[in-house]
Amino acid sequence: MDKAWSAFEKWKECDQRFELMKKYGQLLNRNLEKYTQAITLETGKTLRDARLEVERCAKFAFYYAENGPKFLENIPVKTEAERAYVAQEPLGVIFQVAPFNYPFLQVLRFATGAIVAGNTVLIKSAHSTTGCGLLLEESFREAGFPEGIFQSVLVTRDQTNRIISDLRVGGCSVTGGVGAGAAIAKLAGENVKKVVMELGGCDAYIVCDDCDMDWTVKEIAKGRCFNNAECCAATKRAIVVASKYDEFVQRITDYFKNQVKMGDPTKEDTYIGPMARADLRDKVHEGVEKALQGGARLMCGGKIPEGKGYYYPATVLADVREDNFAFKEEIFGPVLSVIRANDENDAVRLANQNQFALGAGVFTKDIAKAEKIGKKVQSGMFYINRMAAVLPEYPFGGLKKSGCGKECGEAGMKEWVNFRSVVIGYPSEGPKCK
Repeated sequence: MDKAWSAFEKWKECDQRFELMKKYGQLLNRNLEKYTQAITLETGKTLRDARLEVERCAKFAFYYAENGPKFLENIPVKTEAERAYVAQEPLGVIFQVAPFNYPFLQVLRFATGAIVAGNTVLIKSAHSTTGCGLLLEESFREAGFPEGIFQSVLVTRDQTNRIISDLRVGGCSVTGGVGAGAAIAKLAGENVKKVVMELGGCDAYIVCDDCDMDWTVKEIAKGRCFNNAECCAATKRAIVVASKYDEFVQRITDYFKNQVKMGDPTKEDTYIGPMARADLRDKVHEGVEKALQGGARLMCGGKIPEGKGYYYPATVLADVREDNFAFKEEIFGPVLSVIRANDENDAVRLANQNQFALGAGVFTKDIAKAEKIGKKVQSGMFYINRMAAVLPEYPFGGLKKSGCGKECGEAGMKEWVNFRSVVIGYPSEGPKCK
C-alpha cells in the first residue's frame, strides 16, 4: 500500500501516462503467445479463447491511450461566476478483487482506464490464477511503468479487509458472486468507499418466429460456450416463442452434440476445454441435477465424464419453467436452458423474471421490432442478432443483482475520477479577476 500511494502522488501529475499505455498495448501484442499459454495453463480455456483475451486487452490499452486525454479534459460550466469548470482527477489507489475466468481481461478492462486517469492499482487475483496476476505486474514493469503503479497482491481475507479500510484506497472493483460482492460492498460502505461490481448473470436471449434459425443456433451456441462457458455475460437462457420452440430445441441439441466438442485446450480445433477447478465443475453438475429434479428435460450432456481433467460436456436443458433452478440461478458452465414463451410479449416477461440483469438479446430479422423489445427488457447491455461481446468502446455492467457501475468505455474510465468543481472569481456584478 505504501508503494502504491507513493507512486500515486507522482503518477497523477505524470504527462507520460498515455504514451506508456500505448507501449503497454504493444507489449501485450508482442508477448501474445506467452500470455496465451499462461492463461490456458491456469484456467483450462482453449488457446483460441485465451489468445482472443490477450488481443482484447491490447485493444483496451490502445483505446485509453488514444482517448484518455480527451476524456479527462476540464469541462467548462457557465455560471454566475467569472469562470467555472469541472476537473476530472484521480481517486487514489484502486483495489480490485478479480475472478478466475478472465485473469487478464477482467483486470485490464478496468485497470487500463483507471491507470490512464492517474490512479494506481492493487489487484487480488483468484487463488487459482495468481500466476497470471503476477505476470500482469511483471508486464507493467516491462512496459516501463514506474514501480507501484500496478501491483498484484497475495493477501488473506483479513488483509483484504484492511486494504479496503485504508484511507488511501479511493475505490474498489469487484467481479465475482453475489455473496462475495455483497460482503465487500458492505465493508466498503462502512468505510465510505466507492464500489463497482459485476456479479454475474442469467442472460436471456429471445428467439422470435422470424429469426434466421441457422445463424441463431450457431450464435447462441457460441454465446453459451465461448471462454469455456465460464462467462458472466454468456447466453444462459434461450427464450423461444412457441411456434419455433420444437425446431430450436432439436437444432441446438444437434449443434451441441456435433459441434461443441470438449478436448485438449492446447489443440486449435477444441471448442471447450476442462473447467478451471474441480469445485467449479461439481457446482455446475449440481445445478444440472437440481434443474432435472425440477422438471427440465435433458437433451444432451449432463454427465461428468470419466478420465483426467475437470471436463463437463455441452448440455441442453429443455422445458425449463419459471420455478426451475436453471431459470432462476446462474449455472456457470456449458449448460443452456431453453424456455418456451407463448409469444414475444411473454418472452419479454420471462426475460425480466430474474434476479440478474447483466446482458440480454433478441434474434429477429425485424430490427425495429428488436429495438422495441430491447426497451422492455431489463439489462445492462442488449444485443441484436449476436452474442455478447466486451469491447473498449461501450460500457459494460448490469442491473439488479448483476451489479452496479460500469466498466469499459468513457463511462468505465470515469468511475475512477473525482468530478471536482472549480469556481473562479466573483459573481458577474463583482470585480474582475486578473
